[in-house]
Amino acid sequence: MKLFLRNTALVLLAMTPIMVLAGKKAPPPKVDEAAVALLKPYDKDGNYEISQEEFAAIQADFAANPTGPLKMFNRTGKGKLDDVVDRAYMNIKLGELKMNEQPQKPKKKKAAQ
Repeated sequence: MKLFLRNTALVLLAMTPIMVLAGKKAPPPKVDEAAVALLKPYDKDGNYEISQEEFAAIQADFAANPTGPLKMFNRTGKGKLDDVVDRAYMNIKLGELKMNEQPQKPKKKKAAQ
């Protein structure tokens, strides 16, 4: 019986930090302002996601000036924007902005007892 109680106490003690951290939310990611400033004009529908049509416009602008500001999105370094890798990177940057713009739910106040 003593062994059972000791082991139970040890398990509960080990789980305490996990239970405490489980209730906390991570802060939203930091927004890359330069990337967002470049991408916002291309996001015509304002859904924080670069569609195929929007990406085609970005590809055309990048092809016209490969050393310009859109160079930061050329993650593969192949000299042209990749539909999978580079478009996903752009959507991540816009997603970070979306996460920061979502209204935070007000914390509930505990009733006075």
